[in-house]
Amino acid sequence: MHNINTSNIINSLIGNNTIYYNGKKNIFSYILSECDLFNIIYEPNQSFSLMITDDPIAYSQSIDKISLQFHTNTLVLFQQSAPAALKKEDRFILDKKLAKSFRVFFDENIKKSWSLNNPLLTKDIKYGVPEYSNCTKTKNICILDIENNDSIKRLYQHIKNYADCDIITDINDDLLSILSSYKICVSPNNMYDSLLCASTGSWVFSSYLLADKNIENISNVIDYSIINDSIKKVLDDWNSLQETIQNSKKYILDNYTLSNYYHSINNSRLQISRRAFIHEA
Repeated sequence: MHNINTSNIINSLIGNNTIYYNGKKNIFSYILSECDLFNIIYEPNQSFSLMITDDPIAYSQSIDKISLQFHTNTLVLFQQSAPAALKKEDRFILDKKLAKSFRVFFDENIKKSWSLNNPLLTKDIKYGVPEYSNCTKTKNICILDIENNDSIKRLYQHIKNYADCDIITDINDDLLSILSSYKICVSPNNMYDSLLCASTGSWVFSSYLLADKNIENISNVIDYSIINDSIKKVLDDWNSLQETIQNSKKYILDNYTLSNYYHSINNSRLQISRRAFIHEA
């Protein structure tokens, strides 16, 4: 590992564009890995100039070990709201542990939920989604379970008892084609997945709403036990909802462009990787 340490320090100075993504393999990371401005690796088996993590709490708990192990700066992504059980003192400790780490927030609601300080190391970046033109709706309902979540599997069975429903568990090159064929997408635990599905002209049910009020084809679900009633209403009103859906779709594609998103991430990479590494302690 000593060779990786030394190599990472050197490569951060000479402009190595490789990023070690220490996080979940999901739709977000898949879309990110398609960018040709940098190279994403999922195992630290070669030198890299930056590490990205998508789990702030887990990272903060092992930050000393990781810092010594890799000797490279880290970009911490905040993609979900803070856990309800996170107390004020927990936030203070987390903020202190991440005192030298760069943080990225993709949505104002998420940012407010964490209530962290240190604006000099905080970046606000808008998500970006790929544009897909062929959005013919041939199926009714799908539920996304890319991360193999038991509660989502139970929700799938709950919906399937009421109506035909498919479960999406894999990511491949046909992902956009598959998602765009559904009128309704249920994406309980992931804001990026919800935005992507909404951009294909689907109606989305999710536990997370973006702060952006211009996106009207994502419904916030608090109680999934009654989701079948909500699904029935959308299917019954499908034709009358088209203006809302198409306006939201256009808004997303105009304001959450993939190119701007990629460039924002890459600019952050360049800025952070050129910053002198400081051991987290």
